Amino acid sequence: MLEEHRERRKIQREKEEEERRQDETRQAMEDRAIAEERRRILEQHAPLLMGFLPPGVFRDLDELITLPGHVQAQFKRQLRPQDDPDLW
Repeated sequence: MLEEHRERRKIQREKEEEERRQDETRQAMEDRAIAEERRRILEQHAPLLMGFLPPGVFRDLDELITLPGHVQAQFKRQLRPQDDPDLW
């Protein structure tokens, strides 16, 4: 009886571990989809909203660099030397 109980617990732990791995995979896929959609929206709409975007739209300068060159150029023209690039 103890052996059966141990076997059931082992199967239950394996099942929980597999569910956890599936949840992590699903979450990673969702995070990538959200990041890609955010990038697409910024690429498409940010140039049209130049001057109206609040600080913090771009998380950091690296995020701006991931956008296509023509979008980067528009934002870099708007930055003044005293501006903190991390605010854009």
